[in-house]
Amino acid sequence: MENELDPRFADTIFVVEANSFELHMLWSMHSHDGSIENTCVPYRRYEWEPDCFGSTVKVGEIGGKDILITFFWNTIDGHRVAFYERCSWCIDFYQVETWLLENCNPKWDGNRRAHCNAMNFHHCLDAIDELNKK
Repeated sequence: MENELDPRFADTIFVVEANSFELHMLWSMHSHDGSIENTCVPYRRYEWEPDCFGSTVKVGEIGGKDILITFFWNTIDGHRVAFYERCSWCIDFYQVETWLLENCNPKWDGNRRAHCNAMNFHHCLDAIDELNKK
């Protein structure tokens, strides 16, 4: 567990709440190297480069027990995206949310919060598409 804020947060353009299975499924659906196909509506595909080194952050405590979240980064079409999951026995959603707002709160479209869960990953892809147009 690290005490200092990981430098990768500085250029993170979007934050996605996703466990390891959800992250793998998103990669499978949206990476050029992925293997899942949808015959009705084709998935948008991107260059996707995983960063294999994660980071665990202590965001607070409950009753002397640490509240931990783990981050993994992926570069999607040249843009750094952070994926995180809660990984401790004790979780306080308010403390996790507060930590994210204070330490990793990128904006999209100037004022929209660039944060979603795996089910709403299309928001992250929309942000990447907009950045790619610039």
